[in-house]
Amino acid sequence: MEVCTDFTTRRQIRKALREIQFGAIPGLVASCNNNSDKTYISNKMAEEHSNPELEQKLKTITDEESLSNMLLETTDFHDRRKIRSAIREQRKKKLGNHEGSSSPIRTVKPKKAPKKELNLDGITDESVLRQMLEESDDYEDKKKIRAAIKDIISKARDVAGDIIMKEEEAYEEKFRHQEEEAEKVNK
Repeated sequence: MEVCTDFTTRRQIRKALREIQFGAIPGLVASCNNNSDKTYISNKMAEEHSNPELEQKLKTITDEESLSNMLLETTDFHDRRKIRSAIREQRKKKLGNHEGSSSPIRTVKPKKAPKKELNLDGITDESVLRQMLEESDDYEDKKKIRAAIKDIISKARDVAGDIIMKEEEAYEEKFRHQEEEAEKVNK
């Protein structure tokens, strides 16, 4: 097919293509030629592909999630289009009728409960503090719990160090005492 530069010839070619493509639908070519109703073609094509079973399902389903699942399962373009439209309608119903207002839709955030004071004074078990750390959502509380865990670990190290030092001193004392007794026996 050659490239045509004459606009009237192009119009005639496009007209012939429309007649071939949409000729089976009466009145469709006339509406294409006068450009009075551009949605006429898409509406006629949608009527050709109407699916009464799907339309009944869409009327009965009120859950957006099940509509989304239907959308994923469907491959037909026109059915998918109807399902997306139904999803949009469900969202509008869910949000309420805010079309008339000029102000944007505002979501109301629930007020946070007053913050409880974290009391870590009586807790000396590291596992309890670790459990509290996992359950806490507040950054400042987590910071305090981590500091308490570090204190417990350092105290445990100090206590263990003191015990080891005492045991070493006791061993050295016992060793010295045995050496002194051995010297007394040898004299």
